[in-house]
Amino acid sequence: MGVYFDVDGLTATFSGEFLDSEGNAKGMPEAGTFDSSLLSYASPKDFVAAGMGIGKTSGLAQNLASLPGMNQEILGQMQAIYDMFDGASIMGAAGPTAGALSFKMPSNDNWHYVVAAKFKNGNAAKAMEMLQSIVPAANDSAAVTGDEMVLNIPVGYDYPESYYETDFYSEEYVEPTPVYAKLYVKRDGDVLVVSNAPIARQSNGFKPGDFSGKAFELQFAMTKDDIKAASGLVMPFGFSFVMDAPKGGGTCSAVLALTETKGSIYSNIVEFLGSNKKD
Repeated sequence: MGVYFDVDGLTATFSGEFLDSEGNAKGMPEAGTFDSSLLSYASPKDFVAAGMGIGKTSGLAQNLASLPGMNQEILGQMQAIYDMFDGASIMGAAGPTAGALSFKMPSNDNWHYVVAAKFKNGNAAKAMEMLQSIVPAANDSAAVTGDEMVLNIPVGYDYPESYYETDFYSEEYVEPTPVYAKLYVKRDGDVLVVSNAPIARQSNGFKPGDFSGKAFELQFAMTKDDIKAASGLVMPFGFSFVMDAPKGGGTCSAVLALTETKGSIYSNIVEFLGSNKKD
């Protein structure tokens, strides 16, 4: 693998290429093209999103044939699932919803997350049918309406004060109460979406044009205001981090950039460290 690193002004770039034994760039025929329309399912509060395109899945299960316990029946079942994702795109996004509390005491209640997959050949409907046949049987509180499901999933326990003061074998012992959260599942045409919040398309800060045509892209960005809300720190700059991989191979890159400032990475970091130095 060829690796390159460069710093230019407010940007630091790390890039690399997969090379064959003769030093030529190696392609990635298994990679597909990400459909950037999936980004519309991310929330305006999400600050990180990643998208990936999946190429041909034919024969993938055979790569697992050497694992213990594998047989042709199991491999056939796995291949059927892989084939549902043939040519699909997958997106994931997340972000805090309660400022600094989301980082100090992260929980399902103070973070938003969503995963969406766009299928081909009617496979979104097949995937939803499969979920609707499995999930309600395992989750008796599931509410199924057409192409939507709302599940109550356990996310922790609520411990009463007496829990810590009584012996497990005591008559006064009180069991902790399970805490549940809602998980939303929806089929929207060729798209299947799972989130911990009601699902809807909405505007957000991600740039679909940067994702379009890529095999993979990740965007993570925080403004100065975002950093202050999350940590209380007053920073003289924001930052962004982008990773991408082009379809079919070529140069993959990771780019870190400082935003809302001038100068260079070096001068900004030196200035920030100097301003926080105690006398």
